[in-house]
Amino acid sequence: MKRDLGKSLNTDEAAAMGAVYKGADLSSGFKVKKFITKDAVLFPILVDFERELETDEASSKTVKVVRRTLFSHMNPYLQKKILTFNKHVNDFTFYVSYGELPVPSHEALAIGSQNITKIDLKGVGTAIEKNKGEGVEPKGVIAHFLDENGLFSLNLVESVFEKNTTVEPVAEDTLSKLGSAFTNLFSGGSHEPTPEENTHDSEDGKAPDDHKPHEGETGDSHEKDTGNESVPNVGEGSTKSANESGESDAGNTGKIDDAKIPDKVNATAEANKPKLVIVKESIEVQTYILDVLPLDGEQFKVSSTKLKELDEIDRTRTLREKARNALESFVSDMQHKAYSDDHELFLTEEEREAIGKFCSETSDWLYEDGADAEKNIYEDKLKEIKLLTKDFLDRAREYRERPDALEALDKMLNISTSFLDGSKKLPEDLQYFSEIELTTLDKAVKETLEWKEKQLEEQAKTPLSEAPVLTIRSIAEKIDTLDREVKYMMNKARVEKLKKQREDAAKLVKEAEEKLKADKLKAEQTPSSSVHEELPITEIPPADWKKFEEMISENYDNETFPEDSEVPVASEENEPSESTGEPLHTEL
Repeated sequence: MKRDLGKSLNTDEAAAMGAVYKGADLSSGFKVKKFITKDAVLFPILVDFERELETDEASSKTVKVVRRTLFSHMNPYLQKKILTFNKHVNDFTFYVSYGELPVPSHEALAIGSQNITKIDLKGVGTAIEKNKGEGVEPKGVIAHFLDENGLFSLNLVESVFEKNTTVEPVAEDTLSKLGSAFTNLFSGGSHEPTPEENTHDSEDGKAPDDHKPHEGETGDSHEKDTGNESVPNVGEGSTKSANESGESDAGNTGKIDDAKIPDKVNATAEANKPKLVIVKESIEVQTYILDVLPLDGEQFKVSSTKLKELDEIDRTRTLREKARNALESFVSDMQHKAYSDDHELFLTEEEREAIGKFCSETSDWLYEDGADAEKNIYEDKLKEIKLLTKDFLDRAREYRERPDALEALDKMLNISTSFLDGSKKLPEDLQYFSEIELTTLDKAVKETLEWKEKQLEEQAKTPLSEAPVLTIRSIAEKIDTLDREVKYMMNKARVEKLKKQREDAAKLVKEAEEKLKADKLKAEQTPSSSVHEELPITEIPPADWKKFEEMISENYDNETFPEDSEVPVASEENEPSESTGEPLHTEL
C-alpha cells in the first residue's frame, strides 16, 4: 500500500519526540538542527503586603493591601527578581500566593491551597536606627527572589542605605609622585569615568540615582548580592576639576599642558569631592509554608510504610504479568508449531490432538477466568504444557542439530587417523609411544567408524515422529573419547621430546668437560722446553736450479713469493745429480 507518511503528532507523541530531540541536542554524539526550548512559569506568583496611609487626622491611619506580580504567566525561568519595600520603617509581613490560574476551575481544585508562604521580616527598625545620621538616605528593604527549576525561593532580604562621605587625602611618597607624573605624561591626563560607565540598566532604562522606586516595585536582577557589605559608588558631582583652574591661570602665564599640572592640585580636588557609599544590612527572615506542609516524624513513618506497600504491590503485579505473558506466548507458539510444515513430521496424531486441545483450553481460560489469576497458577500451567510438548520439541531439535554434530565427528576422526599414521611411521629412536598406546588409539578409531555407520543405518529406518536412535549426546561422547586419547599421546610426545633434548645437552656438556680435563692433564705432564713443532721436510727438485736461484734472490728482500711464481715440480726425469749430493730440505 502506497500511502504518505503522517506528519501530525498527538500530545503524547509530541512530548516523546520533543524529549528525543532535546536529548540529541544536549548530547555531543548527535548533530541536529538548532533546537531551542524554554522553561516557563505555568502558574503566576503574586506578593501581597500591607501599607499604612496617612490621613488628615493625625490619630487615624488607613491600611491598604498592595499586590504586586512577581512571576507572571509563561515567564521564562531561571530568573531572579527583586522587590523593593521603601515605605516600611518597622518589621512587617508579606504573603506569596498564586495568581489567576490559567486552567479550568475543576482542574484548579487539584492544585490545592493557592497560598504558598507567609514571610515575616524582623530587624528592619533596628537597621534603620543603626544607620541614622547626617548624609544617610534609606533606600528601602530589598527582597531577592529566585524561580529555580520552577520552584519558588526567597534567597536574601536586606535593608539598603546611601551615605555621602568624603575621602581623606593620602600622603604620597616621592616615588609614588614620580610614578603618577610619568603615568599622566604618557596617558594624556587622568581618566574620569563617564556617566555610561557608572550606570546600571534597570527595568525602565533609567539610572538608579535618578530612578525613584515605588512601594513594592519589582525588577529583574542578574547580579549576585553578597550580604552585609559597603560598596562605594561614585556620584555625579559638580566640583570643578583642577584642569579648569589651570586654564584660568593660563591666560596670565601662558598655555599650560594638562600633563604638567601638579598632582597635588588634582589630589586636593579629588579629596574634597563627595563619595556615595552603599551600605547593606541583612534582615532576619522567617518563612511559614502554607500550601504543602512538611511531614513530621509520625506522618513520615506512615507515608514511608505506605510507599513500601505500594512498591510491593507493583512488584507483585509485575511478576504476575510476566508469568501471564510467558504462558500466553508459549501457548500461541505451540498452537502454531503443532500444525506447521516444519514441525508436523515430528508429531504423532495423538500428540497433535492433545497439544491442540490443551492450548485451546488454556487460551480460553487466559481471557476469561484466568485473567486475574495469581502468578503461581500461571507458572503451573506453563510447566504442564512444556512437559506435554517436550518430546516432539526434542525430536525436532535433534533433527536440526544432527548434521553439525556428525560433521564435528568426521573432523575428529580425520585428526585421529592422521595422528595415528604419523606416529606409526616414526623411527625407533624418535618413537615416544608404546605398542599398547598405538593399539588403543587404533581400536578407538575403528570402533567409532563402525558405530557411526551402524547408527546411521538404524536412524534412516526410524520415523521422525519417534525417538531418534542417533542422538547428539552419543555423538558428543564419541568425540570426547577420541579427543582424550589424542591429547594424551600429544602431551606424552611433547614431554618425551623435551626430556631427550635435555639428556643430549647434558651428554654434550659432559664430553666437553672430559676433553678439557684430558687436555689440561696432558699439558701438565709435557715439559715446556721439549714442546716444539717440527715442520715437514720439503724437497726441492733440481729441475731448473738456475731459475730457482734467481727467484730466491729476487724475492729475498720481501721474504715472500709472488702468487703467480712457478715452482719447479719434481718428476722421474729430474733426479738430483751427483754433484748436488743430498737433497735439499728446510727445517724450522
